Amino acid sequence: MNQPPQPPSQPPQPAPGYGYPQQQQQPPPAPPQPQAGVGGPQPVPGHVPPGQPPMGGQPMYPGGGWQGAPGQMPYPGGPMQQPKRGSSAGAFFLGLLASFVVATLYTLLFAFTHADASRAVVNGFFFAHAVVNGVVVGWLVGLVGRRRTAAHVCGAVVAALGSFFGFANAMPVIIWKVAGFEAVFDMLKMNPNYPLEAWWGPDGTGHFVALLGLVVAAAAAWGVASAVGRKRG
Repeated sequence: MNQPPQPPSQPPQPAPGYGYPQQQQQPPPAPPQPQAGVGGPQPVPGHVPPGQPPMGGQPMYPGGGWQGAPGQMPYPGGPMQQPKRGSSAGAFFLGLLASFVVATLYTLLFAFTHADASRAVVNGFFFAHAVVNGVVVGWLVGLVGRRRTAAHVCGAVVAALGSFFGFANAMPVIIWKVAGFEAVFDMLKMNPNYPLEAWWGPDGTGHFVALLGLVVAAAAAWGVASAVGRKRG
């Protein structure tokens, strides 16, 4: 007796290209990338991602630091330059040279015009020289020394010395003009302090005028040097 055929264990698969179309498996969609500032990590200030140039054209350190030009510091408004600093030594020597020139001009002018001048005129001329010497020295000291206090102090001292030597050096010139070189040599041998005594004066009024002239010269030099130094920075 013939047995009925057994049903196949698996249904026959249709050949490719026949029957129902096969479904192709699609790759799973990639998760959305978080955007900066919206659910993602916030950018770190001062840090530059790899491969991107720093903003503003300034070089950066490997750790994200700021590296600008020498003498500049970062601040919110941009690079800040350090104030330029003056030279106290240069201001001193330049002021000394200027004081010597002004004092020499005063010496010659006073020596050749003192004969017919009264004491009031001589004192006024002395104060005028003190002011001019202080202003010239202070202006040059302020240009070179800028805001340096040491330069201003040097300018004041130099101007005061110029005021003194401008008058004292006129005494030998006056003696030479009146009596010749031999009288100048005799003065140096017998009384070398005569220029100092002539500047100091014979009485209290002369003392006051002499000291006040030094103060005027020093104050003029200090004030002008400070004003010019502030403008120069």
